[in-house]
Amino acid sequence: MSSVERNKYLWKRLHTLSGVVPLGGFLAEHLWTNMHAIEGPAAFNADVSYLEHLPFLFIIEMVVIVIPLLYHMIYGIKVMLDARYNVGAMSYFRNWMYSLQRWTGAFMVIFIAYHYWQFRLRSYFGLVPLNFNSVAQALHNPWMVLFYILGVLTTVFHFSNGLWSFALDWGLIVGARAQRQFTWVTLTAFVVLGGMGMVSIYAFAR
Repeated sequence: MSSVERNKYLWKRLHTLSGVVPLGGFLAEHLWTNMHAIEGPAAFNADVSYLEHLPFLFIIEMVVIVIPLLYHMIYGIKVMLDARYNVGAMSYFRNWMYSLQRWTGAFMVIFIAYHYWQFRLRSYFGLVPLNFNSVAQALHNPWMVLFYILGVLTTVFHFSNGLWSFALDWGLIVGARAQRQFTWVTLTAFVVLGGMGMVSIYAFAR
């Protein structure tokens, strides 16, 4: 293996790793926190207040979320541009999953950028408080509800399907049988996390 091929291989493995650790962990935590909105404004605001008062919060966000996310997005765009799609010629399941992973990634760039600006950046600049009412007000618009439903499901699919690529790249699923079985694990992750996201959206939009 040449040095160029070796570097490409390492960057790819880092890309799949960043999608699971730490970004996958953050996604699960974020959906879990938001799901507490079903218990009412007080429960959600208490969770947000706890997170907002974590020590070294800015450093944690940069190291755990922002830097890995930027790398995952930038390298993901490169992968998407370099990808060779042949769904029309050979429409088997994994080929579709490969293509959907790239297409959902493209939509996620828009969704995550808007979501981060709408709530995190604007709260940093004091333009909007980060609490139950501000989220509920944003989701008062039916079109925004639809946008967030698509955004959450797209993100959850991208992560869940990405688990399969991660397990394959890191040698965790060797052989066709293990790969088929792990597909059910990724489907379970999609249903559970997607359900959490839909409960959250319902709690804010009802």
